[in-house]
Amino acid sequence: MVVDKKKLVLVLAMTLALGLSSTDIYLASLPRLAEEFHVDADWANLTLSVYTAGMALGCLLCGFASDRFGRRRMYLGALGAYVVASAAIGMMPDLEAVIALRFVQGLVVAVFVITSRQVIADICDEQEMVKYTAILTMGIILSPALAPVIGAYIAHFSSWRMCFWVSAAFGLIMLLLVAWRLPETLPQPRPLPAAGNLLREYREILQNRQFLCYASIITLCYCAFFSFLTMSSFIYISELGVDPRWFSKIFILLALVYLIGNTTLQRLNARNTAKEKMVYWGLLISLAGAYFSLLAMLAWDHLWIGIILSVGAAMMRGAYALLQAPAQVLTMLACSDRPGTTVGLIFFLQFVAGALTSAGVSVFHEYAIGATVITMAVCLTLAMAAYGVERRRVATAGV
Repeated sequence: MVVDKKKLVLVLAMTLALGLSSTDIYLASLPRLAEEFHVDADWANLTLSVYTAGMALGCLLCGFASDRFGRRRMYLGALGAYVVASAAIGMMPDLEAVIALRFVQGLVVAVFVITSRQVIADICDEQEMVKYTAILTMGIILSPALAPVIGAYIAHFSSWRMCFWVSAAFGLIMLLLVAWRLPETLPQPRPLPAAGNLLREYREILQNRQFLCYASIITLCYCAFFSFLTMSSFIYISELGVDPRWFSKIFILLALVYLIGNTTLQRLNARNTAKEKMVYWGLLISLAGAYFSLLAMLAWDHLWIGIILSVGAAMMRGAYALLQAPAQVLTMLACSDRPGTTVGLIFFLQFVAGALTSAGVSVFHEYAIGATVITMAVCLTLAMAAYGVERRRVATAGV
């Protein structure tokens, strides 16, 4: 089978951007959503936490389903469900129904996250995997750059509900595009594993120390940025008084620095830089950004608080682009005989931890700035500690 890898991965990146935009497109509308349903910030933020929990469960299961039913069928089914769920969210009269549908939306977006990487594993060798995984993450660049800005203007001229109707419309376009471009890349369908065998596989993977190290790093770095993402609209709009349309433009900055990190990653990979080094440099920059953000608790001027938080978040975002792809590849190489199970478990851990972090930091919404920056600093300190443990293990094993 001849596949134009670059064009195919670009289509997958666009689909991933669409799915992840479901997190970003209504961020500026969260305070208005809370007002409409007469709830506090922690209840409004449940629409983020539950969506992430849905992604976590989906990531755990959809890899096996994709191995059984095929990549193409999974993608088309997920896109169809995404269109229906997104349109329905825009029509729901109560918050409970919105939260339930957000969980469904998260379940199907997990297919874009996991199956896209399975397609890359189907058609690429080891070095190409880093290259095309980096291209795939262009979807992560497009989403925070465009979705919050588009969503802020949609909400300004219409309502937060229109954000989800727009998502449904773009989902329908992507359904047609994927049907045209995506062939079936699965070489041979596999039966669904028995529950006992599946639990045994997970136990074996979780006993692999290299997997634990890099999965912990990915998870903790994600939690650090997701805590900022969860509270950002309430900090900037409600506490600092930033106009929602200006607030959305912060995410253009975050996307630009992510692009810089992604471009740096591709150049380093072309020079055959060790994956472990790229992860270390990314961690170092992330940790510096988190510690810099702590200064926001000492500032009293709204402008300086906003600048400090934005710079700290930008440092973490750019560094995450640098470390994410090599860390993912290192986890998959640690358990190379079961890549689907491994990548599903990585994202399950990442999204479960992200949902818990989001819910936890939302509880302290009355102290939003302090809770957010302390959470970021703690998460990234633990991530650097996990890296240090792994490097000591490797050094000891080499002696």
